Amino acid sequence: MLNLSTEQQSAFDLIGKFKKDSTARVAVLTGFAGSGKTSLLKPIAEAYGPVVALTPTGKAALRVFEATGIPAGTIHRRLYLSSTDKKTGNPVFRLRILDGETPVASNTLIVVDEASMVDKKLWADILSTAQMCSAKVLLVGDTFQLPPVAQEGDQWCALDVETPYRANLLEVHRQAADNPIYAASTILRSKAPIYKALHLLRPMGESELVPCASRLGSEGVVIVYTNARRHQINNAVRERLGYAPETIMPREPLLVLHNNYELDRYNGEVVYFDRWKNAPDFVSTGVVRDRWNNTALEMSFGKAAVDQSDVILSPQEISGKSHDNKVSTGAIKAASRAMVKRLWGNETPHLHCNYGYAATCHKMQGSEHPEVIVVLDDKISKMGAVMERRWMYTAVTRARKVCSYVYLRA
Repeated sequence: MLNLSTEQQSAFDLIGKFKKDSTARVAVLTGFAGSGKTSLLKPIAEAYGPVVALTPTGKAALRVFEATGIPAGTIHRRLYLSSTDKKTGNPVFRLRILDGETPVASNTLIVVDEASMVDKKLWADILSTAQMCSAKVLLVGDTFQLPPVAQEGDQWCALDVETPYRANLLEVHRQAADNPIYAASTILRSKAPIYKALHLLRPMGESELVPCASRLGSEGVVIVYTNARRHQINNAVRERLGYAPETIMPREPLLVLHNNYELDRYNGEVVYFDRWKNAPDFVSTGVVRDRWNNTALEMSFGKAAVDQSDVILSPQEISGKSHDNKVSTGAIKAASRAMVKRLWGNETPHLHCNYGYAATCHKMQGSEHPEVIVVLDDKISKMGAVMERRWMYTAVTRARKVCSYVYLRA
């Protein structure tokens, strides 16, 4: 078993007591970046299994598997049955346990990693499933990361649920302490001036941003505060790479904008365009009207292979043109369904995505990259002192090896 620090051993022993307590349902393991939360999951699984590891997103599930070797899946895929509302095309979810299925066996330890991303509704369903299956839940996460987008302004966090079984890892391990990324994150969650954290990271001139972003490929990402900035950088990178504005090139990164449960793709994941199977053309082009926003835009649709899955894409959505023209994803989805039915007569799902060279900080929660470039601007400080630190902390700790920053004027 892994050599545990004194603090980790104490947390490990606490989980053992929790597992034996027949009256307890929930335990919480928290800690900041570099404190050894993830490395503790493997010995917990070996000693206190069986374990089912769940995460809010597929990218977070992949991180758990890569770090621990424990197979992990998404909460929605494991706990819910999904169907599609034939009138709206929206997904409809029903807990498997309510239809007599048993998603987890009795006495199982359900480990929910990245639990700070779990909202109230999802937590209520996780707890209901655990109770009905006679399972226990271990919530794992970082309390200093950003709350879910839908809960901004609401201070509720799944990691704050009441339980006597709570461990908080404070010690940053040697390999993390020697890393400037973790040292900067320690400063950001303290009351020390933010500039002291920035001094530990690599500063970048404004003219360096696009050339550096263009070479990152799948090894990194640019993290920004606003969608407008994201589209600006995406388009600038593509122009430098010599790509035409609405011509998607093979293996270009696409950032998923909304959960797609049919494809098991989740908000914030990066997927890669393979090829068109039915490229957008005149017959797949029409005016998409958003009556709610009183907007309209001529958009085209095509059937594509994305990471070996068949999906419907719109070049105008991918480039951010629909966002700039305030055409909602709901209006795009309705138009896509009508176009698919008319042209191809099947139910190929629409994947809402943009180019993925840059992403907002919220989209990147639960992911890591070898290299990250953080784009700072004046709007970030307008969130307030605490949220500014949490935003910067979340952005910086997305990087494993290299973190640079650049300040751009509005």
